[in-house]
Amino acid sequence: MSAVNRRIPLALVTGSAMVLSLSACQWNSEITSMKQYDPADGVSAQLGNLHLNNLIVISDAEGGQGNVVGLAINGTDAPAQVQVSAVNAGQAGAAGAPLEVAAHSSQQLTEPEGGRATSIPTVQVPPGAMMQLLVQTNLGQTVVDVPVLPPEGYYVGYGPAGGAATSPATPAPGGTATPEPAPTQAPAPEPTQTPAETPTS
Repeated sequence: MSAVNRRIPLALVTGSAMVLSLSACQWNSEITSMKQYDPADGVSAQLGNLHLNNLIVISDAEGGQGNVVGLAINGTDAPAQVQVSAVNAGQAGAAGAPLEVAAHSSQQLTEPEGGRATSIPTVQVPPGAMMQLLVQTNLGQTVVDVPVLPPEGYYVGYGPAGGAATSPATPAPGGTATPEPAPTQAPAPEPTQTPAETPTS
């Protein structure tokens, strides 16, 4: 019996080698979707089953007051107490009144439009910079680096001035208001003169 000569196409061999190479790369590479990252502007912190998401300080200017924005999620069976203060030169500033988050619930650190606010008396960096916050809870404490942003865009209404920001259409206090245009007066119609009758001879 004559042996059957079977030839494997070169394209099939090359394709199989490429599949094996790509599989090896995927096997050795880290899966990026499993890495922890913050999808929002702020940063996150975790103390046991207490999560603090999207922490940001909203401030108008360096040296002014700031509000800490973020969401506290309490996954424990008891209420959690949360206090936030600024860290200046390694020393923690005065912490505000503690925020109580009920068991298995969530609470905003600062509410918009003049609601409850978690405030920082003095923000030592300008908007656009980073600052350190000391977060103290009954589950422990941690220091996080958070961004400082102005009360604009998504964060209008979260600013330190009573939680409300000035809208572009409203002039700021002490600003120069745009004078209203003087009313225009239509010119009075010119009197019409009736021509005298031409005398007939």
